[in-house]
Formats: sequence, C-alpha cells, structure tokens
Amino acid sequence: MDPFQGLQPLVEASGYAEDLPKSLKIADYVQQSALYKAKAVAERMKNEHRAFDLVIGCDTVISPDDILIIGKPKDSVDALHTLRSLNGKKHIVYSGVCLIGTLSS
Repeated sequence: MDPFQGLQPLVEASGYAEDLPKSLKIADYVQQSALYKAKAVAERMKNEHRAFDLVIGCDTVISPDDILIIGKPKDSVDALHTLRSLNGKKHIVYSGVCLIGTLSS
C-alpha cells in the first residue's frame, strides 16, 4: 500500500531565519513562523518555475510555563540540557501550520 496515496512529497528547508521576537504570544509566534516558512518555500519554488500543489509550513516550540519559548536547540549539548530541564515536568507544546496552495500563492 502506498502511504502517500500517489502524492510525491518533497521536503525542503525554508531558509527562514526564525528570528521573530520571543515577546510574542506563543500561539502567534508559531503561527507567524509557519507562515513565513511556507511563504519562503512557495516564493522560491515560483521563482525557480517549479510547480507545486501545496506547501506546508510548520513550527513547533515548547513552553514550560506558557510564557517562555524554547525553540530549536543550538546543538546536541543544548538539546540534552533542554530535555533534562523538562524531564518529569509539565510543559506545553505549541505547533503552527500554514498551507499555501497554488490558488492562494
């Protein structure tokens, strides 16, 4: 059975700097980041005359207290530190998703 149901997905990094201010509300932060990532890929594909049906941009962050934003770790040491600091503690995971289709781009 074809897990993609005939689709031919392409995974492509956006190149977006991910430099939004961490003072934003967390939901706004992930939504805006997902939008900018999707726009960057859609615009690059259009400029390179590459056809697409749908671009999906996503971003996920973690918050231990619904205020602080913990984003992508800088390296493996930072990742281990983050995992250890969250281990056994409640935290919130926020994800933002943006879909850009050929009619909306």
